[in-house]
Amino acid sequence: MEYMAALKRAGKTIIITSHDPQVTEHQAVDRVIDMKDGRIDVS
Repeated sequence: MEYMAALKRAGKTIIITSHDPQVTEHQAVDRVIDMKDGRIDVS
């Protein structure tokens, strides 16, 4: 996860697909887009 934070500090955009809450709740994560049944969930 430190590698992800280092990339963010370097101004890089990172796109990750994960079911792991430790990834989506990490301090380096600015935005999470949820999907449900193959579609973006806006609820």
